[in-house]
Amino acid sequence: MQYNDYLTGLPNRFFLREALIKKEIDASLKMKEKIALISVDIDGFKHINDTFGHNYGDELLRQVAERLKLMVGEDDILCRFSGDEFSFLIEHIKGYIDLENRAKQIIKLFNSPVKIFDNEVFISVSIGMALYPDHGEILSDLVYKADMAMYKAKSLGKDQYYLFEF
Repeated sequence: MQYNDYLTGLPNRFFLREALIKKEIDASLKMKEKIALISVDIDGFKHINDTFGHNYGDELLRQVAERLKLMVGEDDILCRFSGDEFSFLIEHIKGYIDLENRAKQIIKLFNSPVKIFDNEVFISVSIGMALYPDHGEILSDLVYKADMAMYKAKSLGKDQYYLFEF
């Protein structure tokens, strides 16, 4: 099975699923640390692909990945989860305020335009967040809940973030 995304060079969801989440959560159980799963989705990506073509969309994904790499800490993991969705696994989260600050920093990454071939494009992102152990103790729970939170953020408008709530 392939564990890297061909387009961005980032680890993919299989890598996240099979190799990392379980290990990170197991380690967290021992240390009683909080771990966050953050889902980042490009707003309006389908429109960009439909309007400018898939080559343009692919280049946008590469550029977004490069910017998101700037947010990866020493023990963090960034992967391309699917389509236009990226996921961060972040260790050593102190709490909700720390998580909220991360989301604001990610949104700020896209305050300046992204250069796609000869064009500069402004994009926005929607962010959903789930926290271990608060929102679940297994991968499927965290992925599902971060995804639900991301869709809630999308419903609030562009450049929004949302922390999962029961």
